[in-house]
Amino acid sequence: MLCISEHTRKSVECERVRELTRISLIFDGLMVYFRHMKNTINGKIVCGLGEGAYFMSMQHYQKEIKRKLDFNAYPGTLNLKVSKKQRGLLKNIKPIKINGFKLNNKTFGGASCYKAKIKNIKGSIIIPDLTKHKEIIEFIAPVHIKTELNLKDGDKIKVELL
Repeated sequence: MLCISEHTRKSVECERVRELTRISLIFDGLMVYFRHMKNTINGKIVCGLGEGAYFMSMQHYQKEIKRKLDFNAYPGTLNLKVSKKQRGLLKNIKPIKINGFKLNNKTFGGASCYKAKIKNIKGSIIIPDLTKHKEIIEFIAPVHIKTELNLKDGDKIKVELL
């Protein structure tokens, strides 16, 4: 008959608690990591056609962005080439809709926005409702991102969804 002393039993119990604590810390760390990865879009800065600057300088869009996103957008966008999988991350987030409008018998489309930040600069991903560029997302912010963060075309960057 095997007899386990009280001291041995307490030692085994303490070791179990330590092991469960280690497992819990590892699990918590993995959860934070995957939550961060799920909320991060990786892209490469690419040159745009100047269309973002044209649309972002329009008074209607400026007012909508100020009212709905709570910042005055710099009149231009940062264009990022992303994978289909990365762009797909936006499907799990409810967008903030920017309404389209008519001006001089011409219709200007709306857009879907997703609050985000690049490094310490808060802004928004903006996806025009009418776009041919499925592999490009645009980022708007109160400042010129390339100048503020010393970035150039070809640089890889992370956009954190908020």
